Amino acid sequence: MMRAAPRDTSPGSSIDPTLLRELDTFSGFSLDELSQILAAATRCDLPKGRLLFREGDPGDSCFILVRGQIDVTVKVRQQRHLLAQLSPGTIFGQVSLVAGEPRSATCTVRRDAVLAQLDRDACEKLLSTQAPLALKFLAALNRGLTEALRTADRRLMQLNDDGGRSEGDGV
Repeated sequence: MMRAAPRDTSPGSSIDPTLLRELDTFSGFSLDELSQILAAATRCDLPKGRLLFREGDPGDSCFILVRGQIDVTVKVRQQRHLLAQLSPGTIFGQVSLVAGEPRSATCTVRRDAVLAQLDRDACEKLLSTQAPLALKFLAALNRGLTEALRTADRRLMQLNDDGGRSEGDGV
């Protein structure tokens, strides 16, 4: 049985900022800016198959996928459907964080993952400064939201075109 990810594993500063800098999402950030983001985060090391959160769960944090892969699924017509497979550099979970609404999808670790988890307070502190970091981080959050919405729209259109048939991979 899959269990939800631990809320607290180890300080985010244990993630090397150069790992983030190598990812497209964060290539425009300085190492100092990435260090500030990671210092505000909690590191999560999660094995394949681990449930991160379920559709409908309260959402009080967002995640940066540093390493691994995450499956995003939604329930449509009483069946689970794969909406997206997230790769390193993706920021996700920010919809619930920003809107204060329950999680809109279920996220499960597809390949062993390293995540940086930022709770609401940490995000607010990062975004409340007048530093260039705040604008860069906000832009990264927005790019993540935009890409997630585009991917979800495409996938939901495919599901409608397919008559709601589920993926054959048991999702």
